[in-house]
Amino acid sequence: MHSFWPSWLVLTAAAVSGSTWIIGRPASPGEQRRDERHLIPVWPRVATPAGIVALGILVVFIVSYIAIILVWEDFAYMDNSIFTLYIFKGHDIPPPIWPKVGRLFPLGFQEFNLIQHFTDSAIGYHVLPIAELLVFVSILLVLNDELGIAARVALAILALLTPSILISFGGLIFPERNELLFLAGLILCVKRFEESESTRWAAGAVLCAQIMVYYKENAFLLLLGFAGARLLLRCRSGRLAGWDYDRLRDRLARLDWSLVGVAILFLLYYFGAMGLHPNVNYAIANGNHSFVGMLLAYTRGDVLVWLLVVVAAGRIYLILRRRAASLPLWDGLAIGGVAYFLAYLYLRIYRPWYSAPVDLIAVLYAGRFAVLSLERTRLWRKSIILMLVFIVVFQNVVFSAVSIFERKTRFTGRSR
Repeated sequence: MHSFWPSWLVLTAAAVSGSTWIIGRPASPGEQRRDERHLIPVWPRVATPAGIVALGILVVFIVSYIAIILVWEDFAYMDNSIFTLYIFKGHDIPPPIWPKVGRLFPLGFQEFNLIQHFTDSAIGYHVLPIAELLVFVSILLVLNDELGIAARVALAILALLTPSILISFGGLIFPERNELLFLAGLILCVKRFEESESTRWAAGAVLCAQIMVYYKENAFLLLLGFAGARLLLRCRSGRLAGWDYDRLRDRLARLDWSLVGVAILFLLYYFGAMGLHPNVNYAIANGNHSFVGMLLAYTRGDVLVWLLVVVAAGRIYLILRRRAASLPLWDGLAIGGVAYFLAYLYLRIYRPWYSAPVDLIAVLYAGRFAVLSLERTRLWRKSIILMLVFIVVFQNVVFSAVSIFERKTRFTGRSR
């Protein structure tokens, strides 16, 4: 659709500039802005033996990870036909807006229209994904700044070992790779905005959200769940009963309203492009699992999503009973991830890489509480946490190894 880029650029400029203006205005004449701290992410201190060893392990892991991605790589993988149909014939890939099957992810594959002018090799096409991988890992290392560097490195490695994330970065044709990058950027910008209330971080958060939702249709559910949950959690008036609705007008809340606005603008664009009664042929063709089959598929292949659901439900219960203080960033993120996952359960669609954003949230969210709990919980609870960690790591390693083997042999013809 030739009109996509002009309309998307106008929507993006309007969303970023409008939200920046709204957030920058004081809610009342007497409201003061906090000092603009943390304008640049603070890297963790690593001048300790444990920190240096942890970063060394991460460097070795990343180098090995990139080597695995590049070895035997070619354009023979499934759905790489976009290269033979468009790129290798000298044509640009049009924005994926497909009303006949009900798909709209117009930013998908667009980076290849630029890359084709610089290289024609498989390794050359992987340069950008590898750069995105390095930025992605860097963001993960500065997110949970209340954890030690060793714990952050462990969570980053666990995330990269997750099959859905490995597949997303290992192949060229998965929009989830870019969705993961901008989801991480969104989390970082929101976190820094909470600390500084700087409109620069707010603008960055809105921009990341605007890009993210146009890489995958149901990302708007993640965004709505994230922003909506943060608004509700912030209205909880501390230890007192009742709700403090005045918090819906402060600067932090205005960022959440801006993110809600991004999701609504996407929905308007979606129905404008696809019609008021969009075709669902893609969901029908790919959602051929029974509901029980879907539950079993995710249990066998991605226990992380269930771990996120259980931890998020437990946290919400404790918050409602006022037995735990809410963390709008992390709890909101978990609720957004659950909403994203439930969309696939409802559509009954299962693909190993579809749950990559949910798995990332599960690692950051459940991993954060696991690390903090190990420091001050009882022995039997530590045993349970360590057992769950073992199950997750074991499943990730096994399924990641299988996915790598299948990709490097079956689809490249090297299995003979």
